[in-house]
Amino acid sequence: MTHLARSVVLNGFEQLVREYGVEPERLLADFGLSSEILHAEDHWIATRTVAQLLNAAAEATREPYFGMLLVTRQDATTLGPMGAFLETSTTLAEAIRDYIDHATIHVQGLDWHLHIYGDEAHLSVRFDIAGLSEAEYRQFSDNTLVQAVSVIRTLTGGRCTPLRLEVHHDEPTDSGIYRRICGVPARFNAAVDCVVLRSADLRLEMIKKDREIHATLQRYIAAMARDARADLPTQVRTVIRRLLPAGHCDLATVAACFACDKRTLQRHLQHHQTSYQRLLDEVRFDLAARYLQSSRLTLTQLAQLLGFSDPANFSRAFRSYFGTTPSRYRRERGGRREPTLVHSP
Repeated sequence: MTHLARSVVLNGFEQLVREYGVEPERLLADFGLSSEILHAEDHWIATRTVAQLLNAAAEATREPYFGMLLVTRQDATTLGPMGAFLETSTTLAEAIRDYIDHATIHVQGLDWHLHIYGDEAHLSVRFDIAGLSEAEYRQFSDNTLVQAVSVIRTLTGGRCTPLRLEVHHDEPTDSGIYRRICGVPARFNAAVDCVVLRSADLRLEMIKKDREIHATLQRYIAAMARDARADLPTQVRTVIRRLLPAGHCDLATVAACFACDKRTLQRHLQHHQTSYQRLLDEVRFDLAARYLQSSRLTLTQLAQLLGFSDPANFSRAFRSYFGTTPSRYRRERGGRREPTLVHSP
């Protein structure tokens, strides 16, 4: 299964690239992405693509520390719903374990662990991203570690500053860059990438701790985690549902979100006895029925929203799928019940 990451991990990417005089649109296009996709709410991108994009940006800008610097252009919203969940934990230890348990709702393909060694606590991460060499995920690994430092500081209101970072790669020319960017020194050629904390800091209480809100958010996060572990057809439906309203939903764009080409995605979907077109129809007509029930959108607006060339094509497709026209469904059923399915997807 393709590992995915929420597009919010690239918050600030376009701004930082432009600061170096490079047009982000060109970089994004090389990976089948666009600015609209980057800003689409709650959108998924292949984790491998995120790593490759950070590497490409580092080369294009000639900034060897691009991945780390990106964190300085981000804020608490980068964690999305996970951020609210963590900040209502009771202690830093609980927040870290909550993240480890539910990390797949934010970035997949990362294997986090927390180990206590006397006075030190090691929050380690291993990268399980198929098709990437060590050099290709260096920017991403540095970005991930510095992001962890930033989150820990935010959660504790600045009361916890990690002791150091341990990174797997060789010492760079400017070894002090880590301290200057995130305020934490780094050791190199480590066995595993990790953030090293004082064990005592794990007992620090969160500044926004709230057991009741935390319990409510935990149920929500658990449901998101189940969705994140869904099979490929479900993941493709989710991507289609998010791309349709932005007008950027086509096979090539959807395939790019999974870091593959059109033919490869179709082949994988065939293994699940389905196809891109079938999934597109499922999403389109589910949305169509919902909009007809609950909105006053015109057929022209609906056709545009669902990716049809004109209202006539939308009406024909709807009738073929459900056995009735959109206008008749809206007039006669008035949202009281679903149309009868005539064409099984």
